[in-house]
Amino acid sequence: MFNIRPHQVFHMVKPEDRKITVQLPTSRTALSALETFILMALFKAIKPQKVFEFGTYLGETTLTWAYNLEGNDSKIYTLDLPAVQGVEFQGRDEWCADIATSNHKYFEGKDEADGIIQIWGDSLYFEPAELLNSIQYIFIDGNHMKKYAAKDTENAITMLDKTVPSCVIWHDYGNPEHPELTKYLDELSAQYDIYHVQATMLAFYLNKCNIAPTAFDQ
Repeated sequence: MFNIRPHQVFHMVKPEDRKITVQLPTSRTALSALETFILMALFKAIKPQKVFEFGTYLGETTLTWAYNLEGNDSKIYTLDLPAVQGVEFQGRDEWCADIATSNHKYFEGKDEADGIIQIWGDSLYFEPAELLNSIQYIFIDGNHMKKYAAKDTENAITMLDKTVPSCVIWHDYGNPEHPELTKYLDELSAQYDIYHVQATMLAFYLNKCNIAPTAFDQ
């Protein structure tokens, strides 16, 4: 696992691409401001045409991506549970799932929703046959149990478009509520170059895209 400073992600983005539109969070379980900016810096560096999200929650992050998509044919696929019955959870995940399944998504009714495709299901049983090798930006923040992290990651790698700059991002790395996830990613980093951004719970893998160096003249 490589530990990097936030500025190394921010400097992956060209100066002319650093303007973003953000949906302000309303939940105390939302990403931190720094994590949101890291996500969007990677988004701007990759410039994805297709995004996939494991774990919609309330759709605030989904809507932020939709605000910043480029291209009329760009799409965001977001996968979430329709109900919590029969699903095994860890930490506060069940509480979050209860909130997610009993509330509307923030993108519902907005113009940007035209580019968002909601998929309902348990990601442990998700089969992405129609999306293989086609997604440039993947965010994994659903069920954090190891079996889910492994399945979601396996699917993410098969969906990742490896012909262009692309990335897989995980949330809750280093979260004491989810030690299985942290251990899994540490083990996975022996196979893939995975970067953890200091002062965040984000870790990511890059394809055909380089992290910025540690020091800058500007």
